[in-house]
Amino acid sequence: MTDLPPRHVVAALRWPLCAALTAIALLAHAEPSATSPLITDPAQLAALQANPLRFGRAVFGSEVEDLPALYREQRGYRDLCAVIEGDVSAEGRRHPRARVGMASAERLFDLRWLRSPDVRFDLVGVSLRLDRQPFATRTGTCGELRAIYRLAYRTRRHGEADGSRLPLTVNATRWLPGDCHTWAKRWQSDPIAVSRGFSSLPMRAVELNVQTVRLPSTMRPDLGGDALYALRALQPASDGLQPGLLENQPDGVRLSADPALRAALSAFLADPATHAAIDAGIARAPESLLARAAVSVAPHGLARAANRPWTALASATDVQALGAGDLQLGQQRLRRLDQQACSGCHHARSVAGFHLLGAGVRAADGVPMRVIGALARPASPHLEADLPRRTAALQTWARGQAPDLTRPPAEAPRQPMEAGEGERCGLRLERGWRCGAGLSCLAIDDEDVGNCHRPRPGIGNPCLPGALTTVNGRETVSRPQRRACSGPRSYCESPRVGFPSGLCAAACDPERRAEGRASDPDACAGIPGIIAFNACLARGAPFAACVAAALRPARLARCDLNRPCREDYACAHGPTAADVCMPPYFLQELRVDGHARLR
Repeated sequence: MTDLPPRHVVAALRWPLCAALTAIALLAHAEPSATSPLITDPAQLAALQANPLRFGRAVFGSEVEDLPALYREQRGYRDLCAVIEGDVSAEGRRHPRARVGMASAERLFDLRWLRSPDVRFDLVGVSLRLDRQPFATRTGTCGELRAIYRLAYRTRRHGEADGSRLPLTVNATRWLPGDCHTWAKRWQSDPIAVSRGFSSLPMRAVELNVQTVRLPSTMRPDLGGDALYALRALQPASDGLQPGLLENQPDGVRLSADPALRAALSAFLADPATHAAIDAGIARAPESLLARAAVSVAPHGLARAANRPWTALASATDVQALGAGDLQLGQQRLRRLDQQACSGCHHARSVAGFHLLGAGVRAADGVPMRVIGALARPASPHLEADLPRRTAALQTWARGQAPDLTRPPAEAPRQPMEAGEGERCGLRLERGWRCGAGLSCLAIDDEDVGNCHRPRPGIGNPCLPGALTTVNGRETVSRPQRRACSGPRSYCESPRVGFPSGLCAAACDPERRAEGRASDPDACAGIPGIIAFNACLARGAPFAACVAAALRPARLARCDLNRPCREDYACAHGPTAADVCMPPYFLQELRVDGHARLR
């Protein structure tokens, strides 16, 4: 660390120190069964959704749950649909060949889902966000209570039950009036009772995240596919909803066209208070600079320009000012500020642009259903790594003390001085993030911040890394560097068939695929053959049947809470008891195409 200037030493050490202090606080004060500030258990959520947190009641104060009826009777739901329709139509104009369904090379979100009797909103989480007190814009409150819903359908296809969740989330947020100590004690005493009172709290916003269009890897073989997401925050207005400002998301169009706003942007970036807030993870940009809509993209996270809104606007002078004269420190703070914007946060260690997608469904008898290709983890690696910090804050408030509400960058590894497999590590920036034993910091798609991987790529590691560049106005991985996969019968799955940055896998024996221990780093699972899989979907066959018919055995990296997948991959149920890392768009519930035709 001695080769770093003093200011870089401080910035690099801040989050390792915070992580250590958080861990110490948890060890010293956590009760044997510390109450989590997040509810994701399917049985608890089903009970809540059965009455107090039905979508219509919780979001619009309506007893109507059927979406066609809700559309007819509730101005607020019509407003929500109109915003989504406008965003999808805008992407349709930018992608004139895009259509709904598998027949098109570019696939649009099907707007008919929003008014189909086969569709509903599933409650996938309830989140107590006392830790967001620094972002409160309403006095006399302590953070928020959030109810998160995902669009889903149930239907019959070829005489059999069929269904899936869809890539659209609605995050209904309400203010928590009063003091944090009271709310923390109430939640620790009975989180279900607090959740049941959701609708009685004052509404803050209804936040939307929707995958508007997806381009498969056949269209973007360099990236392993491409998907665009519309982000919105709708505010209460008379008897409906209207687009509100997105937190820390700058309005590039207005700022580029208005010299006065451009000057305000430069002043914000030069302010020492801004620097301190960025370092603490709690920056709040002036409302005059903010946008009412944003588009983010996947894969490749913060290597994509659309996910770096502040970087797109900052001049060289701004970056110097942001670092108080130090260019490298300014660039690091700018990257961290991008992660505090909506578009940056949603693509930092997320799952296909989302952070809370929900646990798997349960059968009628309450036994969890294991569906091949379904998500195995309810939350993104980013969210799961942040939960100990939120839990520590909750416990501190419950004891009547004030917690440290600083938060690490969205990309930060769980243990910055010993980052794990696939986690971020420092190259030119964030040089305080260092890989654990046996791992090296490699530039996979970004030359500023790398990822920790084995020097010789094994199963689950990237085998075709390459920095993104812009060629003729289009982002691309123009010169991937092939890395030979190590191990018997290993091979490299290419971005051309949907594996961003490539994926090391290995052939395995389907007759022996159940062998292996849960502690093993990989397991014999399977990969759907893309040609047979897509042809099956195009014929209208159920997704699960197409997966089973096209599956070829392959050894893939295992995943669980302590072994998250690398960026641009999702933890999914394999064909045996193992959960394995797969490209997210191989999962039905994370793509807009390949679904049943609904009423």
